[in-house]
Amino acid sequence: MKMQTKKFFSPKKAFTRSLIGALALSLVSPLPAANAIANQTVSCSGGGTFRIENNIVTSSTGCTGAVIIPVGVLQIAESAFNHAPSNGVATGAAISSVVIPSTVTRINRRAFYNATLVTSIAVPNSVTVVGDYAFYGMTSLSNLTIGSGLTEIASGVFSGATSLRSISFPSTVTGIGAGAFSGATSLTAVLIPSTMTFVWDDSFNGATSLNKIYFLGAAPLIGVRAFTNTAPTATAYVTSANLSSFTLTSGKWKGLSVSLGDPIASEFITDSDTTATAAAAAAVAKAAEQAVAAQREAEKMKARADVAAAIKNSKDLSVDSFEKADIRGINASNIAAVQAELLALPAATHNDFSQVLRVARKYEVVGIIASDRVLSILPNNLVEIGLIPETSKNKTALAKAVKKLPLEARDSLAEIKAAIEEASVLIQKQSDRLAKILAKQSERSGK
Repeated sequence: MKMQTKKFFSPKKAFTRSLIGALALSLVSPLPAANAIANQTVSCSGGGTFRIENNIVTSSTGCTGAVIIPVGVLQIAESAFNHAPSNGVATGAAISSVVIPSTVTRINRRAFYNATLVTSIAVPNSVTVVGDYAFYGMTSLSNLTIGSGLTEIASGVFSGATSLRSISFPSTVTGIGAGAFSGATSLTAVLIPSTMTFVWDDSFNGATSLNKIYFLGAAPLIGVRAFTNTAPTATAYVTSANLSSFTLTSGKWKGLSVSLGDPIASEFITDSDTTATAAAAAAVAKAAEQAVAAQREAEKMKARADVAAAIKNSKDLSVDSFEKADIRGINASNIAAVQAELLALPAATHNDFSQVLRVARKYEVVGIIASDRVLSILPNNLVEIGLIPETSKNKTALAKAVKKLPLEARDSLAEIKAAIEEASVLIQKQSDRLAKILAKQSERSGK
């Protein structure tokens, strides 16, 4: 009788399919690394804290001293450090310095409202939007650097900066909003780039010391009262090539005298001044960052000690307690399961905090697996948290079985375990069946 070999399982083909499957899995995206900026509460150097949610600084409570925004933060939310008075009493404590990293792209309105002790602000080039009144009322601000990412200076953004003496704008800026520098009483000189198309209402109203405004290009559109209540000798210095665009009325242009003249370097921060200022600011920032980092580390270690003590004494744990201890992966939906697993640990391991981290990491990986952004699930992640044995020869197939779970089932450790166990049983049955087939083949070929 002719043997119908097409019905038999081919080990060679099975190996080839497995190899192709493994290669395909390795070519798609791996599990994303844990977010460098986890949702967290960050300490300010002199006391108080601020909160980060989804890479946004959302709010602060009683911040004093230096505020070091961590690298990775994308936005500073509206009124995040707002110290606006309520019934004449300041509602927030005093910030003395602010460091904004180059990952930030947006500083929303009133973010640092009324931070009266801040002396220096450097808006990095990454920032494309600064909201209205973001730095309003910074009466101690004397050093201001505006990055090249901005195209417009928002309304009221530096209003009340009574210590600011001069300001120049990058060539990317095309407009100055209403009241942007109103009440900047120490301001004496302003450099307007040729790209400027408008200077809006009250932009420099009340800048009582302002007497030199240098225009490098043609006359921009000027709003009402833009230069009202400036110095009696306030003069627009313009280039000869653009003089004709400054139309005089009664010998004045928008209330300013007009004269030919180039900016005087000494009236603005020079390159060497900028370098020295930047170096000094960097040194201060580094020292402040180190102090804050040390404080955070101390707070983290205390929080971890509190978690260990709670486990040892069988007390309830909270999501917040894990967050303070800088332990990720714990949330409201899994805190009960996490606590049950931790309390079930042998008493002899209660002083071994690595056991707590191991359990937490397991739930963190489960949370990542449950994300709809995950394109593949790497076997090593499941081996790491003990769901697949290190010695298993079927790691890729088991990981693929987890990936096949519906998204809503992948956030359950029990569902993931069940899927792996079911796949393991199926693989074993297939292996047993193959062994029988090969045995029969061997038996027949021996006859």
